[in-house]
Amino acid sequence: MYTSVRGHEAPHLGYRLAWILRTPDPGFPDAWRFDADGCQGTDLLTINPRGPVTFTRCFDFAGASAWTASTRVEFDASAGTLRIELDHDYSPLVVPSVDQTYFLARVLFDHTWSSVESGATMCSGIDRPVCIALAQAGWIDEAGELQAWPIGSGIVSASPDGGPVECAAVPATRGTWGTIKAQYRN
Repeated sequence: MYTSVRGHEAPHLGYRLAWILRTPDPGFPDAWRFDADGCQGTDLLTINPRGPVTFTRCFDFAGASAWTASTRVEFDASAGTLRIELDHDYSPLVVPSVDQTYFLARVLFDHTWSSVESGATMCSGIDRPVCIALAQAGWIDEAGELQAWPIGSGIVSASPDGGPVECAAVPATRGTWGTIKAQYRN
């Protein structure tokens, strides 16, 4: 799964992304539990803020800056969701071109141990559809403040038969008043 941004021209020092995984039906399949306590664990989930060397259609949003990235993966049993977060910070300040599409992240789900049925070494539920929604996206301005990006087509799905999946909207997430106001600034 790839995430990119186009039309951004403001100088920046990093960005934050968060995706929510959910199923259209009750219960969350073990095959998609890539959290530390989940069947898959975090070793089979790769979150990379740098594009592959062969990826030439989009430039890295961080440019050639020195960077650090941190990730979090949390399962919420009561909501039946898995949240994946990426914080990508860099220096010096990057000034992008408004006409360019920039690569933000690649998320790889390794389903080597996924199966339809449960077993001693397998993670069941790969036969169940899953919706993956970009729930939060924002960039860090020159003052170090998080500014929200509008999210366009932010939902993808995985289905065992390749057919369409009915993905409901992602519930609202907490935000500061400054984050909310930033969405309406010109």
